[in-house]
Amino acid sequence: MINVNEILENLDEFPTLPTIYSNLMECISNPRSTVNDVAQIVSRDQSAVLKIIKTVNSPLYGINKKVETIKEAVFHLGFNEIKNLIVALSVLTTFSNLKGTKNFSLLEFWKHSVAVGVISKLIGNACGEKNTENYFLAGVIHDIGKLFFVQFFADEYDKVIENAFNQNIELKEAELNHFGINHIQIGEKIAVKWQLPEVFLSVIKNYTSLVLMDGNAMITASVALADYITDLLELGLKSNFSKIRPNPKIWEILKIKHGSLLELYPKIIENYKQSIQILIVK
Repeated sequence: MINVNEILENLDEFPTLPTIYSNLMECISNPRSTVNDVAQIVSRDQSAVLKIIKTVNSPLYGINKKVETIKEAVFHLGFNEIKNLIVALSVLTTFSNLKGTKNFSLLEFWKHSVAVGVISKLIGNACGEKNTENYFLAGVIHDIGKLFFVQFFADEYDKVIENAFNQNIELKEAELNHFGINHIQIGEKIAVKWQLPEVFLSVIKNYTSLVLMDGNAMITASVALADYITDLLELGLKSNFSKIRPNPKIWEILKIKHGSLLELYPKIIENYKQSIQILIVK
């Protein structure tokens, strides 16, 4: 087993979020900032602008009026949602050239992650949550720790994934057995490195166990259920645990009727397909 401290030394070399994120954070934290101020910062990345406008006009947000400018997008979604979309796009772009392995397809990983983001937001809306601005990004980055292993320990990680399937154990357990640390623990450290708000750290840390959620129970349970549904529908990277029943705590927290999930199915597929086309397909 590799020494855990030796593994964590690689965190310094793990990519950081681009300057546009820190600029947005600084702008948003200023109570005097306007829609124009935020729009000007986002406009520095024209590829992001095009994707954000397409995303805002997609069924994921359900805005009746067609949005044609980044200023309109900021106005309709608000500062934090725009910031979250920038983070999601930045993460997708930053790791676009990362090579997968025999048992880990980067494309399928992103399909899975985007699906969890899409479904998390739909679940939050279905549960009557008025503020679901963090749900999509929380779903997209819930497994970000896996990319750390793929980047720095690709060959070994490929064997760990294979062992998890062959032994029919959870990947996080197989990771812990081999590395002494798992992708959830690594994900927490990445969230801290990126200086993401506490809600994302909480989701990454707790979505598999649903304990110690620090006031973030709804979003964490939504991501947990979305992750299960994504596996069940085989959207993206497949899991060997898709047939296991979801954590019963999910139903206690969300109080969502099982039948209402069936009603979400058409929206899930439509939103997923459009989001993949906008965010992943080049």
